[in-house]
Amino acid sequence: ILPDLSDELFRSIDPKHDLLQKRVSAYPFDSRIINAKDAALIATWIDNKQEKPYRFKELPFKFELIYRASQEHFSINKFHESCDNKGPTVVIIKVLNSEEIIGGYNPLDWRSVELINDGNRRLPSYVYNNHKCKTSKSFIFSLLSSSKGAIPRFSRISTKNEAIIWCNNKGPCFGLQDLWIQNNSSVT
Repeated sequence: ILPDLSDELFRSIDPKHDLLQKRVSAYPFDSRIINAKDAALIATWIDNKQEKPYRFKELPFKFELIYRASQEHFSINKFHESCDNKGPTVVIIKVLNSEEIIGGYNPLDWRSVELINDGNRRLPSYVYNNHKCKTSKSFIFSLLSSSKGAIPRFSRISTKNEAIIWCNNKGPCFGLQDLWIQNNSSVT
């Protein structure tokens, strides 16, 4: 009688789903590298609000993932397809075999070619190769895992005439080689 009873009991409480549903974060944020607190810190740096840092829920803008290098095989062409002419961008990089995160902020946009309108088509008219862009609002930064207890650091540009570099055969370039990303950067 016991096996029959247990079968009857389990039949009536059989779960409707085999797997637990994925939890939804209170801070919807599509990054495998930084968390919402890091994003709020970067936003604070962007708006130069160190005296009153943002909280994630108070951000005046939305972070949107437009390129994930690990999914695109670290392709420079895919970077430019995804990021050129999109306006201000934050680049976030996890350093291989370390807990360090580095990155930069470009208040302009990225470009690899200049496009001209020719009727109904947009045609490339000029390929950028180490074109220096002027801005005083860009910066680079470094974050360490919070388990290390390190203080995040950022550095505003010192020479605004060459703050951002546009180049068709490189990814994001900050300064004259302060932080440059090239093809196969995942292995260097």
